[in-house]
Amino acid sequence: MDSYKTQQEHLDKLSNLHKEWMKNMSHDEKRLFDLIHEYEEKYFCDFTFEKGSVVTPYLKCDFMYDNEWVEEYAEPSHQLSSLTLACYRFMVEDVKMRDGSEAAGQANLKDRIITIPHKYIEDKTVVLHEMIHGYEGILNNVKKVYREILIICLYKDLRPKIKDLDSRLEKNSQLHFGDITRIQGGEHDLLFCLKSLDLDLRCNYKLGTVCGYGSDKY
Repeated sequence: MDSYKTQQEHLDKLSNLHKEWMKNMSHDEKRLFDLIHEYEEKYFCDFTFEKGSVVTPYLKCDFMYDNEWVEEYAEPSHQLSSLTLACYRFMVEDVKMRDGSEAAGQANLKDRIITIPHKYIEDKTVVLHEMIHGYEGILNNVKKVYREILIICLYKDLRPKIKDLDSRLEKNSQLHFGDITRIQGGEHDLLFCLKSLDLDLRCNYKLGTVCGYGSDKY
């Protein structure tokens, strides 16, 4: 009970901070907000579990109507009604890595903040990269089955399209302390790699571009 109460107090605090930020966001933050909303609608209907996305087959259920079984789409539970980056605050300011060097972006999952330096606001690869992190932060607070659905659906969708998919996933896996994690820092797990490759294909980038902040060497 104490743990639940503490978590709820934290969420309430974040909600109040978000409302205050929405009222006082800067021009650059508004621009970033609009871009992320645009990208969410265009590229992340799977992560928001919308009908017609790659996750749909796993959200179908059989219902009995007039003594006949009918297959219908099961609307996501209330847990997923907040599975959107609308709950995040988007800051525009410089980001420093632990060694003092400049980073292209940062996602603070605990406090629901995505930060992008001013010069990277219009860099779609950077924004998409941090958006994936943001969604993973939300997924951490819902049932694990939703993460598993995303992994299996993205994998099944990408495997016929990327002949070396398995080797790419292994190269960037946490098991081998993958290239992007080792060089750039942060955590880039299996789901992150799959979604980044999906975005590469949909945006006509070379494979590895979104994962590598615009560089396809990862």
